[in-house]
Amino acid sequence: MVILSTVMSYQLLADLFTGTTTGRQSINGLAFMHGLHEVFLVGAVISVIAIVCSSLRGTEDKAGKPHISAEKISESRTVLSGVR
Repeated sequence: MVILSTVMSYQLLADLFTGTTTGRQSINGLAFMHGLHEVFLVGAVISVIAIVCSSLRGTEDKAGKPHISAEKISESRTVLSGVR
């Protein structure tokens, strides 16, 4: 709502989102859509930053957590399939 308030009045937005807006107030649709585009742009930028941070983290195994190979998973499924 903070980003939207850069293009529209905060009071009008608060009334709109709480459902207390009256018919005498008109909403500029172009300004509202421009504000929504800005909100999605900020969200996209934050997502890109998160993707970069996540990719820099790598795929190392965490200490203390066992690594299970595909062979062991296959053996477990074979053993469990015989149990009924």
